[in-house]
Amino acid sequence: MFTRLGSMDPRTPLPADMTQAEVVEMIQDSLQAKPLVPGEPDYHVLDGYEIECGGTGKTVLYLDAYHCSTPGPGQAPAGFRIAPQG
Repeated sequence: MFTRLGSMDPRTPLPADMTQAEVVEMIQDSLQAKPLVPGEPDYHVLDGYEIECGGTGKTVLYLDAYHCSTPGPGQAPAGFRIAPQG
């Protein structure tokens, strides 16, 4: 069972000296699903989900749904597993 908590903070905190023009450009790039250049900071917003499984308590998972074209992680978070697709 899960509950979507909503959009959370960006994956990487925004720099304090980021100009308004840089913020607008970053948002436009995000909305266009522009791929990141290697080494470029990732400012995409994470989504939070509260997961309850088998009466073992609740855990909050933070998901980044903006990189669907890149390979997934090779390891699941502690206490979870990656299910086979198909």
